[in-house]
Amino acid sequence: PRFIMSFAAVAIVLSGVIQIIHSLDADITLHCDNDGTLFISSDGGESFTNVATESNWRTPLSYTILDVTLDTVIKVSCEDQGVVGGFIATVDYNSMKYSTTNPIENGNWNLISSSDGETIPLVYNDKTSAPWNIDTEGIANDAYWIWNENTYNTMEFQFDFSNIITADPTQDPTESPTACFNNIREWIIDDIGSSSQFRFKNNCDNKQFLKVKMVSLTEYDGDGRKTKNKVTSFASSDWSWITDDNEGEFNGYNAALNKYVSEINVRGTIVEFNLSTILFYEDANIGDDNETVPRNTLKWTTDINNWPFEDLDENKLELCINIMTNGGSDNNG
Repeated sequence: PRFIMSFAAVAIVLSGVIQIIHSLDADITLHCDNDGTLFISSDGGESFTNVATESNWRTPLSYTILDVTLDTVIKVSCEDQGVVGGFIATVDYNSMKYSTTNPIENGNWNLISSSDGETIPLVYNDKTSAPWNIDTEGIANDAYWIWNENTYNTMEFQFDFSNIITADPTQDPTESPTACFNNIREWIIDDIGSSSQFRFKNNCDNKQFLKVKMVSLTEYDGDGRKTKNKVTSFASSDWSWITDDNEGEFNGYNAALNKYVSEINVRGTIVEFNLSTILFYEDANIGDDNETVPRNTLKWTTDINNWPFEDLDENKLELCINIMTNGGSDNNG
């Protein structure tokens, strides 16, 4: 984002907020004996979209769900055509596997309906058991086939991501059960370093999700023309990390507090550039107007002192920031 403001003094304060939204993809692999239909909801189960079907139970149905959120729900409809029915599945999300379990209540899958009205008792069989004898790579070895005791019926199963994003996943029988999202200090801020940038890393897997870089400062006159006062790069600036507290508090809220300072040369004038950041680990109310900011919001403030304005009354100062995600996309302002 680009910030352009008017000032009548050489002491300047700019501030803003950035919310980090943790968004990952999920992979699902399943078998339905006989026919399977996969539906995805992005509104918490209010509505569903048919995204894939498979009519051969021997062939796994595999699908990637993009940008999973708290409102993402999977629904699978399995129709049996005689002999024996069965459903088995594994969801791979955030380096963890969530499979159909024995009993089903031990996992994140739920049986929501059966066309014959019988949702209990249920029959469970190991992944490789007869009559299926499958060895599908995308299905975890500890997953179970699930059905009731009937045939020629249709059963529907659901998987709600809000359960695993906001709470610990069950440990039986899913792999790597530790829940990354249950850690209140989900993000950490990495050192800004000499390149005028700071990075957000996930505290569970240490992946870089967001990078913020100070790009330039430019003074404009009253007619919108650039003046000679500008900083085209912060890369050569000597940044000092004054405060480093990833386990601090702000107004009683859990937060990471960091402050960085630098001196920049603007046509012979030494300008003090201070950057303070507060990364909130929980929902907070801040400011005189009691503004609500959600968890994983970064509040940043820049304090610029001794800028040599050519005209204190008319001129404006533009701060340009580059925001980059770990996926490689840029938002350059």
